Amino acid sequence: MGKVHFSLSFPSSFLPSAHLCLLAQRAALLEFKNTISVYDDCGYYLWMNSWNESTDCCSWGAVSCHVLTGHVIGIDLSQSCLYGTLPENSSLFHLQELQRLNLAHNDFNGSISSELFNQLVSLTHLNLSHNSFSDLIPYEISLLSKLVSLDLSNNAYYSYSYLRFDSQGFDMLARNLTELRNLIVDFVNMSDVALPF
Repeated sequence: MGKVHFSLSFPSSFLPSAHLCLLAQRAALLEFKNTISVYDDCGYYLWMNSWNESTDCCSWGAVSCHVLTGHVIGIDLSQSCLYGTLPENSSLFHLQELQRLNLAHNDFNGSISSELFNQLVSLTHLNLSHNSFSDLIPYEISLLSKLVSLDLSNNAYYSYSYLRFDSQGFDMLARNLTELRNLIVDFVNMSDVALPF
């Protein structure tokens, strides 16, 4: 008996896309873009210029997604000329599958919102260095039990109020962040912390 060969073809509309941006996550990113301030005379490429409603958020600059689920798992907005505060209700904190967040080398100021730590519990890498954050680092940072790398360094360039740990907060971090391999706290005030060495 001769072999029978079959050939099947499908319209492109039936084929799964490489990425499928979740609408709620795209909306959260666009809201973040619309509520954050950007210096006009920025000398760096502005990744957020590629963020718009008509395109898949997984194709946007500075955004990476899980290839199967479409969840946003990485945001790298370092050196993006961003400034101002991160509000307690920032839509950025709705991205609960986020694993990597890099906001380094911007000009964020004020306290670090405890909601960042309350909601982004999937983070493995967090870089908030080279900004102007100040005041006590919230105890909720100890909720980020999956963190492998944490950089809070150099947040005193434009202010005289350093980021600081107190003894209880640092102790909670040391006990709960058991996966942490890289901790950078240059220019973080540790004077209230009793170190074991």
